[in-house]
Amino acid sequence: MEFNQIQWGATLWYNCLRAFCTGLVVMLLFLVTPVFAEVGFVCLLFPIAWPIVYVTFMLPIGLLLSFIAKFFPIVNLFAVIISLESVSLGDPIVFLLSKFNPNITPVESPAFFSFRIIFFVYKPENILDPDENEFQNNS
Repeated sequence: MEFNQIQWGATLWYNCLRAFCTGLVVMLLFLVTPVFAEVGFVCLLFPIAWPIVYVTFMLPIGLLLSFIAKFFPIVNLFAVIISLESVSLGDPIVFLLSKFNPNITPVESPAFFSFRIIFFVYKPENILDPDENEFQNNS
């Protein structure tokens, strides 16, 4: 992985969009489940709070667990749980949003569902430098 090829703004946007949509799913679960009726209107803040929780807590924990899982494979179970809680539940909504408005996501075809804790958005490889474009000089 080459860090200089990563589009950091697009990476942050895409993963926070996944977290926002996960917050929507969790909010809806809280709203329709009578067991959680005591939560009240606080659950309406989940879509806004979830990306903040994702970036500050879930992402570092998930990355740490993924690193530890290289040495102790059983830890992968915990990494999957963190990913499911933080971003994976929102993937179907992001997928549908990209079908209606492709400009909302910086990736061409987002995954319908993925347990990856983070997706890196890379710079396009096929950008030609105007000076190297052989067809430009033929006019």
